[in-house]
Amino acid sequence: MKSFYLHYFSLLLSFSTIFSSSAIAFDYADALSKSLLYFEAQRSGRLPYNQRVTWRDHSGLTDGLEEGVDLVGGYYDAGDHVKFGLPMAFTVTMLSWSVIEYGEEISYSGEIEHAFEAIKWGTDYFIKAHTSPNVLWAEVGDGDTDHYCWQRPEDMTTSRRSFKIDENNPGSDLAGETAAAMAAASIVFRKSNPHYSHLLLHHAQQLFEFGDKYRGKYDKSVGVVKNYYASVSGYEDELLWAALWLYKATDKEDYLEYVINKANSFGGIGWAITEFSWDVKFAGLQIIASKILQEKKYNKHIHIQEQYRSKAEHYICSCLNKNNGTTNVNRTPGGLLYVRQWNNMQYVSNAAFLLTFYSDFLRKIDKKIVCHGGIVDHEELFSFAKSQVDYILGSNPKNMSYLVGFGPNYPKRVHHRGASIVSYRENKGFIGCTQGYDYWYNKNGPNPNVLIGAIVGGPDNQDEFNDDRANYVQTEACTYNTAPLVLVDNHAGKDGAEDGNMVDFRGNPVDKSRTGGWLAAGLILGTELSERVCVMGISMNLVTYLVGDLHLPSSKSANIVTNFMGTLNLLGLLGGFLADAKLGRYLTVGIFASIAAVGVTLLTLATSIPGMKPPECNPRKSGHCIEASGQQLALLYTALYILALGGGGIKSNVSGFGSDQFDSSDPKENKSMIYFFNRFYFCISLGSLFAVTVLVYLQDNVGRGWGYGISAGTMVLGVAVLIGGTTLYRFKKPQGSPLTIIWRVLLLAWRKRKLSYPSDTGFLNEYHNAKVPHTHMLRCLDKAAILDDSAAANENSKNRWIVSTVTEVEEVKMVLKLIPIWSTCILFWTVYSQMNTFTIEQATFMNRNVGNFAVPAGSLSVFLFISILLFTSINERVTVRIARKITHNSQGITSLQRVGIGLLLSIVGMVASALVEKRRREHAIHHNFKISAFWLVPQFFIVGAGEAFAYVGQLEFFIREAPEGMKSMSTGLFLSTLSMGYFVSSLLVFVVQKATKGRWLKSNLNKGKLDLFYWLLAVLGVINFLIFIAFSMKHQYKVQKLSSIEDSAEELGSWKDLTLDNKEKKLEADEKVEA
Repeated sequence: MKSFYLHYFSLLLSFSTIFSSSAIAFDYADALSKSLLYFEAQRSGRLPYNQRVTWRDHSGLTDGLEEGVDLVGGYYDAGDHVKFGLPMAFTVTMLSWSVIEYGEEISYSGEIEHAFEAIKWGTDYFIKAHTSPNVLWAEVGDGDTDHYCWQRPEDMTTSRRSFKIDENNPGSDLAGETAAAMAAASIVFRKSNPHYSHLLLHHAQQLFEFGDKYRGKYDKSVGVVKNYYASVSGYEDELLWAALWLYKATDKEDYLEYVINKANSFGGIGWAITEFSWDVKFAGLQIIASKILQEKKYNKHIHIQEQYRSKAEHYICSCLNKNNGTTNVNRTPGGLLYVRQWNNMQYVSNAAFLLTFYSDFLRKIDKKIVCHGGIVDHEELFSFAKSQVDYILGSNPKNMSYLVGFGPNYPKRVHHRGASIVSYRENKGFIGCTQGYDYWYNKNGPNPNVLIGAIVGGPDNQDEFNDDRANYVQTEACTYNTAPLVLVDNHAGKDGAEDGNMVDFRGNPVDKSRTGGWLAAGLILGTELSERVCVMGISMNLVTYLVGDLHLPSSKSANIVTNFMGTLNLLGLLGGFLADAKLGRYLTVGIFASIAAVGVTLLTLATSIPGMKPPECNPRKSGHCIEASGQQLALLYTALYILALGGGGIKSNVSGFGSDQFDSSDPKENKSMIYFFNRFYFCISLGSLFAVTVLVYLQDNVGRGWGYGISAGTMVLGVAVLIGGTTLYRFKKPQGSPLTIIWRVLLLAWRKRKLSYPSDTGFLNEYHNAKVPHTHMLRCLDKAAILDDSAAANENSKNRWIVSTVTEVEEVKMVLKLIPIWSTCILFWTVYSQMNTFTIEQATFMNRNVGNFAVPAGSLSVFLFISILLFTSINERVTVRIARKITHNSQGITSLQRVGIGLLLSIVGMVASALVEKRRREHAIHHNFKISAFWLVPQFFIVGAGEAFAYVGQLEFFIREAPEGMKSMSTGLFLSTLSMGYFVSSLLVFVVQKATKGRWLKSNLNKGKLDLFYWLLAVLGVINFLIFIAFSMKHQYKVQKLSSIEDSAEELGSWKDLTLDNKEKKLEADEKVEA
């Protein structure tokens, strides 16, 4: 059942990649991992070599020996050492259900292998326990004698007597639940291990026939179970439940007919139940039956279908408190569902799962349900389910996580024998039956072993919790508690094709077969390719025009280039703002691409009209050149900054618009998105390569007018390509201005700074409907969501300029959390800016001849882009694949690891630059000799390699980590690091000029100390890198996408043990005999 949790976590995890207005406050990936780890702590039998819970060891190795059967294995249900069949089977059923419905999402978390292991550990035991068609071993151990002792499972001295059900001692409920578990598991292993799947299905069918033929409650046949797991609901619900799972596993109509024919006599449509648990299956089977029957669209038994649906929705409405009278589920003051005193969390986690499952179903069929208290849609269902999960994880009056080991505050004295006593692996000294009570049970301190991933019974009806080992009502954990915790569907902000925010060009919901994908993304990238041809063709050779044709000083020329590039990237914030607030990404890219075309056209005129340049230098007066006047520079500046405006609007949206063409909730498309950012940068680097070779050559040898004119034509072509693909695109509706939200939250938090925090965070505005879990980070911002008495009296809770929502506050927190990493990315681009300023100037003082051909100084930057293309390709085809095998992460290396590598290479690049410049200057001064310009290749190559890592890493980091509704702005945030990098370069040039009184940076580099400027950048780079490491180590990713479900399944499918081999051989022999 923990599987659910797993399923929720993994789903939530997968959502985190597509979160728009829902960022993840809790680390759901960590919660998922911990929940699966808990199963390993509950294992009985001989533990495998890959056991991760190291304080456990082998136990129960003689189980079944007295009865002459092998019953080694399976799970202990809770804090004792009895193996109860009914709750164990329910746990495996729910775990399997999670993988069936949400396996792809679970695989993204990297936990699918552990999910398969958890299922298989249970089903392997069931195969052993089902020794013949009409015999099933129901229990190993006796609860009464077991509870007399407090000792580790490795030391067990209590009776391990085993109890069975058979023809004379029926147990239809246990047989039915075990059949359901094995049928569901057979679906899980159908592709990866078909023979094992077939074996499980064979057992499931036999058990169902046995339970249906020999009817009776198992607690009447196995009396020792009555005080622990008595079957209060009877056996009818389990038989219907099993039939449904067998239908799902076999697609045989007989099983579905059974569910329909027995619907009334077995209570399937008679009972309107308000709980779902290991004992009472009615709500679960009603929801599954309703879904199956609606999907099949039966024309017969309509009245039965409607009654199943009605009962299913009665359960849903009762959880939402929207039924009449006393048929609603009670809640604590903190908002937690409350069914009964003992182990209440099992009902909460089960309810969260069913609500989420049905919400997903309603979303797919585009329907709502009608409760007595009003109409309910899928978003409301999911929102409430998520509130229950968040309560478990820590958003509750106690600020305690009831998932052990998760977060800073969780139960430390769990009622669990193995966890409360020193590990057997640390101290193998025998601990007798009652010795554990003498020393460990009554010990005041925390348990020596943390039962990571366990969900304890939880608080009482007043949200109070007593963390006491003796308080088993609240502190004992069970396998079926760790159910569906964090399935966060997040339809309101989800960036998927199914959520209504993605439409085609007519405004209709997208048809994924006709829109999006690589064709649409490729056309969009064509616009960015055009922008890169223009901008790189200008910026990489502009300094030679400013110094050589306009006679400006080198420091001033360098600053003109860096200020132009800085402004271009800074204006990305404006483009992102307009796209998110009103225009959408498509219109924004189209409009700003047109503006860029106007800018580059004006630049063509500015460099072609003779009057826009000063006279050529007077050869008779060495070094006497007239600097361009302000009037001559006016058109140039106008053209550059119009181009900067257009380029900024394109840059901040084109990558986001391109990624919109892939649905992150679709596993296949999500795999494509993993490659998108690398291929995006590879394509635009091709444009840069064209710019610095062909265009720079034309500028230097044919004329600036021709070079810039071709750039203008390329930009116009890019606009045409963008418009031409309109019918193929997926369009995301604008979500509103993220900058407005940020400003509003900060303003309200300031205005309300003197207000006191509410005694209960549940009083914050829309706390229980928040799409983002509340966190205690930056609590001062929470005041923006305080609904004061005046606002409440005037019903202003919806006026966002009076009170913010918890969702908005948490989104702002998510953005602010990116600032530390953002700040350390700036210096990379300061280093990079030297490649198209001073490094190009260096080239003009070096020998650029190759035979009779003089290589244009700007064209030497071709090595920069060759390096970028080379390393981008190597990263995708080699580095990522090798890293995947090492890290088991589908990304290979994380975005921050990419950035870190880029920063490190930038430092090395500056060291290389300093050494080359010192050598160049010494040869020029002392030997009057120009060294080859190809000495610049190493610094171009190293910095280019750094950009291949840093650009992709930063772009991916900001887009994935920011709230999805702010994706365009987050791209602008990334581009602002480029902007700040260029501006910092201008500032450094200014400061160095002042500090050194112009001695380092001179127009004649032979008279300056440019190498010292490079050394300064290298030293600053080292300091910045150390700060980056500190920040990145503290950063928690919103999501990590890891291994493939099919790969994991195939690996698990190869596992076999001798017992199963023997069972399979016997099954084959039986089938041959029957044939």
